[in-house]
Amino acid sequence: MIINFVSSEGQEIISFCRTYDYKTAEGVIRLSFQDIFAGKVKEHLVEDPDKAVLKKEFKEVLFPYLSELNSKIGSEENRSYSFRMSPETGGKIRIKDVELHIKVKQSTNKIKILQHQKELYLDELIVKNGKLFSERHDEEFKIEHLEGYLEKTFAPVIF
Repeated sequence: MIINFVSSEGQEIISFCRTYDYKTAEGVIRLSFQDIFAGKVKEHLVEDPDKAVLKKEFKEVLFPYLSELNSKIGSEENRSYSFRMSPETGGKIRIKDVELHIKVKQSTNKIKILQHQKELYLDELIVKNGKLFSERHDEEFKIEHLEGYLEKTFAPVIF
């Protein structure tokens, strides 16, 4: 680490340098404290690959599908319908007294889909082999699964 103490006139008063030597198969490598510190910080800033897949799939597959569905329903002011969805955290769709919740749980790397009024879990989506995976269907997630949850949840009030 190099620390420079500079006077108010801009003159360098003292410099301090600390380096670390590491033995490797190729010989000795000399690293500064900055290199070591930056490397350690980067290790902690790297996002969990499963979390990255989960966020990407929700933002690029589920959220656009649900947003398009909301657009097709329209933005009429109606107390019987509510669409609150964030590309980061998920949200809910409400028709009359029935709600479908889709929760992106980054702490557990899962997307939970539940029928709210009955507290009925319809599915948990996880990342398996780098893909979004439906635990209920025991297969890679398909948009048809989401359509099934919408139908199951809202059929009693709209069909």
